[in-house]
Amino acid sequence: MAKVRDILVHVSVSGAVRGRKCHRNSQHRVQAGESFLLVREAHSLGSKNYCKECAREILSLAKSRLDEITQELL
Repeated sequence: MAKVRDILVHVSVSGAVRGRKCHRNSQHRVQAGESFLLVREAHSLGSKNYCKECAREILSLAKSRLDEITQELL
């Protein structure tokens, strides 16, 4: 049987070695040692960081979209 493809290869949780800013809201900061959502750009070396508060909203929207797609296929 063929291996199942992971379509979320560019999304992960990482730990901040140094402070970072949140790319969704520049007023939000990720402090050193905190975990954050890391989204790598598909066709470049760039990436974007999102604090936990913004990550919850982003992941909630993504989950809703994946649920819609799943329902369309059933």
